[in-house]
Amino acid sequence: MGVQEYILRLMVALQPMLVCIIAVVIITCLCLPILVVKSRGLWFDKANFKFLSLFYKMSFYDCVRLASASVRCIMVVVFVIQFAKLQAIHLVCFGMVAVLYAFDKREMTRTLSNIIWIVVQLVSLLSLNVVCGYILDMSTGVAFVAVYVVLGIFVTLFAIYLFITEINEVSMGRRARIEINGN
Repeated sequence: MGVQEYILRLMVALQPMLVCIIAVVIITCLCLPILVVKSRGLWFDKANFKFLSLFYKMSFYDCVRLASASVRCIMVVVFVIQFAKLQAIHLVCFGMVAVLYAFDKREMTRTLSNIIWIVVQLVSLLSLNVVCGYILDMSTGVAFVAVYVVLGIFVTLFAIYLFITEINEVSMGRRARIEINGN
C-alpha cells in the first residue's frame, strides 16, 4: 500500500469526524483574533489581563491539557447538535483526546479522577447515542425527542463544566508553581 492510498483510506475513515474537525478549526481561528484584540493595550490593572495571563508562559503539558479539554468539549457539543449515531471512529478520536487529558505526570490522584470523569462523559455520550439510534431507527415519538433534548442539554452542560474545571485546574497549578518558585 502506497502513501497516497494510505492517506485516502485515512480520509475515508475520518469522514464521519469531518464536522468535528471543521468545528475545532473554525472555533480556534475565531479565538485567535479575539485574543489579539483583547491583548491590545493590555496593562496589569485591566480586567483583560486576568484572562490573558492564563496563556502567558504556559508549560507544554498545560497547553496539551487545555487544548485536549477544549477539543473534547467541542466534540461533545458537535455530537449533540449533529444528531447522528456515533461510529467507532468517533469513540477512537474521543478516546485519543481523553488519554492526552487524563494522564497527569505530577499527581496520580488527579489522573484517577480525570479517568473517572472521562468515563462518566463517555457513558453519557453512549446513552445519548442509544436514544438517538432509537429515534432514527424505531420511533420519532415526542417523548423520545424530549428525552434526547434533555439528555443533550445535560451532556453539553457537563462538557462545558469539565472544560471550565480544567481551566481552573491549569490556572491553580500555575499559581502554585509561581508561589513555589517565587517568580
